[in-house]
Amino acid sequence: MKKIIAILLTVTMLVTVFVPAVIAEEKCVNIYLKGYGHALYSADGEQIYGVDLDLSSLEDTLDEFLVELGMGKLTGDFGPYCDRLYDLIAPAYAKLKLDKNGEATDGSGRDKSPLEKVYVTNESWTGGYYYFDYDWRLSIEYNAELLDQYIDLVLAKTGANKVNLIGRCLGGNIISAYLENAPEESLARIKKVVMYIPSTDGVDFISALFSGKIVLNDKALDNFVEYGLADNDLIGGIEDDTMEALVTIVNFVNEVRVLGFGLDVLQSIVDDIKGDAIARILRDSYASFPSFWAMVNEDDVEDAIEFIYSTDELKAEYAGMIEKIRSYHENVQVNARSTMLEHIKNGMDIMVISKYNFANLPLSEDALLQSDGTATTTATSFGAVTANFGETLSDEYIASMAEEDLRYLSPDNMIDASTCFIPEKTWFIKNLYHGDFPYGPDYLIDAFLLAEDMTINTYEEYPQYLDYDEETDTLSPVEGIDDGDIHDTGIAGKISVFAKFIKFIFDLIKKLLGGGLDLF
Repeated sequence: MKKIIAILLTVTMLVTVFVPAVIAEEKCVNIYLKGYGHALYSADGEQIYGVDLDLSSLEDTLDEFLVELGMGKLTGDFGPYCDRLYDLIAPAYAKLKLDKNGEATDGSGRDKSPLEKVYVTNESWTGGYYYFDYDWRLSIEYNAELLDQYIDLVLAKTGANKVNLIGRCLGGNIISAYLENAPEESLARIKKVVMYIPSTDGVDFISALFSGKIVLNDKALDNFVEYGLADNDLIGGIEDDTMEALVTIVNFVNEVRVLGFGLDVLQSIVDDIKGDAIARILRDSYASFPSFWAMVNEDDVEDAIEFIYSTDELKAEYAGMIEKIRSYHENVQVNARSTMLEHIKNGMDIMVISKYNFANLPLSEDALLQSDGTATTTATSFGAVTANFGETLSDEYIASMAEEDLRYLSPDNMIDASTCFIPEKTWFIKNLYHGDFPYGPDYLIDAFLLAEDMTINTYEEYPQYLDYDEETDTLSPVEGIDDGDIHDTGIAGKISVFAKFIKFIFDLIKKLLGGGLDLF
């Protein structure tokens, strides 16, 4: 009898202790990880990123550059040209670059550690979010370890027991590393994940530069100059008149096939100097950042290591960096999709947001594909099939799609999302550039964070394909092909290009005769 009473008392005590914990109200907070590019500072507070590259000396020495380039073509010795190019660009990164192990041993970084910045911001999302303010140059896996500590601090400060993670661009890579490497008890705290244009699958132009697989294509350049250059935040400050002239000239020379010949010459120059100048400049700038190596495509990693560290001496000198590079790609990138699927099975809710309808940077083999102006839509959506920019998927391709997959076809026939790894949880925003993050799309994210189990079919206002309106800062369903989506490559398009060029020449002559153009 005493044993029975003792057992009953024990059970009562356990119920008293544990049941309240089980039925306690869930409290969830949002943590946001932005991409690369926020300001960095030296140990003494000098801003070392977010400053302009000074190319003023190029104006005074341009003739010398051209002479050395010409001599290189004649003799096959591009050494003097490569040295001059390196001396022009590399010093701008002297204070920003990391050491040969990919670490900031000079005390540079953000003004404070992310662990010293635990505060809520941006009330446009329900409850706002806590901003994980990391040094974007450092190893993705290192920043993922810091994120785990940051989550501890946020939960302790707020009393919350669950976390939503929202990762933008490079922030998505950090989330991928966190989902792969964090302890089970840490991962149990994660309720929802938003992968917002993640670069986990790589960024083609970075992969092309790092691996030396730089491909210049006349059609891709034409697309980029006419439809992408004005929006691209990597190349800014071009006046409207200059932009219009540049577009007109590039369109025209492309149509008469002059551009293709010129690019062939430029391609041969790039091929001549890339193993020396480009690899050397990258080693002392962006390739010194382990984070940028995380944006190299999976298939290009070993080629990139061989290109940037081409000798046994360099490989030994940068052994610590190479170890970081391989650790991320072998442990995180190759497993990212299967790891997310495993977490989904265990109850984690994951959303992917991609963007499209922008010309890509004309540096890689995939430069013709749909993109957000920086990364291909295929990469940021984890696998969508897309048409080339300015085109639709072919009738033959659409006809070959399984009937049950047609629901994933975009209304403008540009994207097939059936090939994404989680098509029911993958959204696409049209006409919103990679580097633009207005408030409008926040409401889509907010809806996902608040919903019990939101898919592309849950809300009429948030179907899989959404069009961004810059004037109203709103999203609306994509309904079909808009004016300007499809670029005319037929006879009408060619006539339009020639007409624009003739008009440009007449306008140029008028300005010259009227003294409205100062050339000297």
